[in-house]
Amino acid sequence: MHPLHLLDDEDMALIRLWDAWRGGGQGPGHLPAAGGMLDQPAATMESLHLMAATAARMRRNRKDN
Repeated sequence: MHPLHLLDDEDMALIRLWDAWRGGGQGPGHLPAAGGMLDQPAATMESLHLMAATAARMRRNRKDN
């Protein structure tokens, strides 16, 4: 089974948010709430950072294999 089938609509929404937030190489992109980074809900920022760390770990693992 493809892992994408394990994700629900809420998971996909968070992935789309993370993809928009990580920007295009010019630093972080858009945030979901008005204001800057410190104006965002802590759970949102923690989720974005966790996803970024996971993506980095996956990239490292791909290079090692």
